[in-house]
Amino acid sequence: MDWSTRVCYLYTRVITAGSSAVYQVCFEQGVIYRKNGTSLGPPLTQNRALANEQVIDGRGWRSGALIEKRGESRCITSVITD
Repeated sequence: MDWSTRVCYLYTRVITAGSSAVYQVCFEQGVIYRKNGTSLGPPLTQNRALANEQVIDGRGWRSGALIEKRGESRCITSVITD
């Protein structure tokens, strides 16, 4: 793997605080809301979700690990049309 072409973004505390403030305002105004849903992922990696097309016969297409459905809370952005 050629790491010279990879890009890494590091956020400063100012940018993190600013994006958190924008998120909080959007949440308070109902533009962003929390909803329970399900995702597909290997049982040992709780922070990884796979798309439906990455699961073949109940296994992850890359690792071959058995895939499970799990419930999670996620943030949804409302689409506002006027």
